Amino acid sequence: MRAACVALLGFFLTSAVARAGDYIVAWAFDAGDKNETGIRADCVYEEYCTIKPEKSDFDVSLRFRRPGYRVASIRISRGLSCCYFAEGESSVERGTESLIRLTVFEGRARRGNEFVLNAPVGYLYLQFSDLK
Repeated sequence: MRAACVALLGFFLTSAVARAGDYIVAWAFDAGDKNETGIRADCVYEEYCTIKPEKSDFDVSLRFRRPGYRVASIRISRGLSCCYFAEGESSVERGTESLIRLTVFEGRARRGNEFVLNAPVGYLYLQFSDLK
């Protein structure tokens, strides 16, 4: 199924017509029976760009600190016991030069330096293009 998500990301990136924003992000969420894909072509630098999968109980917000900066801040939120990235983190930063794969977990947030072992629920894939 992951190969299908990656193939769909490639399709969305090559077929994007509307380019009103500063960058395009294609996304896929692979969680067994909750597979979704989409594209946002209206994302603007220095503002949050939100992805809202319809079949899942979370939102993903993306933001760059400044134009030309090739590292995205990725935040996941919503739901009482969902969702987090590795080690109970609600946000991560990743370079945007290649496909980003993040494991999404359900459970609880980490407090301080404590160890948290949450259950994986799926994978979030992000691919950025047309970065100005």
